Amino acid sequence: MRNLQSEFEECIGLPWHVLRLPDCALVPVGGEAKTAMLWGTQAAAEQPFLFQADIFRFPDLVPEGYFLVGFWGYGFNSHAFYYSVADLWRRVLLRLPYGGAYMDNDEMARRIRTFLPAYFTFEDNVHERGCKLTAIDSMGEGLYRIALPGGAQFERRSSLFRSADFASLLGELAASQGFV
Repeated sequence: MRNLQSEFEECIGLPWHVLRLPDCALVPVGGEAKTAMLWGTQAAAEQPFLFQADIFRFPDLVPEGYFLVGFWGYGFNSHAFYYSVADLWRRVLLRLPYGGAYMDNDEMARRIRTFLPAYFTFEDNVHERGCKLTAIDSMGEGLYRIALPGGAQFERRSSLFRSADFASLLGELAASQGFV
């Protein structure tokens, strides 16, 4: 996993500890440990949810304890940085564009550097209030669903990757549900 850590820090420009890794063993997904750029739990290795066509099925199909992180792609331009997790209170699949032949990868790295810390702050905010979260942001498509403790739900269907404007999402939630 050292290769992945080095690649993330060098290419994206964030320290590895920004990512929230689970306290369990991770296995290489689709490669040998020495060179793997994608790591996850055994459940992620068995069903990695890597293709755009699968992303919106993710919340319904993924088992608790699922975790996936790393770089993966196919073809010339369908390359991304992945961060996916499923536990008691969240279902998260982030498939952030990076590494494609026709992408401005410096710009994508800059956007990831902005997006990930803002996302994790947002996630903390939602969790502190006892909400459940579904967050999918994948190659320009998005779904953010927040289930409040009383059962009310808020949903936004748009990507936040380009803006990383999670404050406006929380503002919309507050206005519609009294989320303080």
